[in-house]
Amino acid sequence: MNELEQARQTFFEESRDMLRQIEDALLALESGTQDPETLNGLFRAAHTIKGSAGLFGFDRIGRFTHEVETVQNERLAAFRKNRDKTAAAKALDRIRNACRKDENVMPALVEAAHDKCTLGEMVQAMADVYGRYSGGPEW
Repeated sequence: MNELEQARQTFFEESRDMLRQIEDALLALESGTQDPETLNGLFRAAHTIKGSAGLFGFDRIGRFTHEVETVQNERLAAFRKNRDKTAAAKALDRIRNACRKDENVMPALVEAAHDKCTLGEMVQAMADVYGRYSGGPEW
């Protein structure tokens, strides 16, 4: 078996594993989980399959995954469009202020969720104050 064929076999094996992860995530979401990491893991797995599929010329897989991402982006845009933008902006400011004052940020996070802020927006509001961890294991 040549290197290209070995790489294709690895792609198929890893894709099967990622499809299992996607299935598990979808079942968890369907059962009502609120864990944002479940949704993030689902999209990471789909994105990885899409990128790897492109390396081997599996364009239909790439197109399908792209379509799913497009639908999700459209849903997110509609969600943001249909909320009270002023309330969401104020809620994010309350998160930043709580972080700056070294206060308990949880009440501000709960308010932001009620004001329909996304998890990404809430995390970004905290990162605006605290920054983002960019290190990794130092082995």
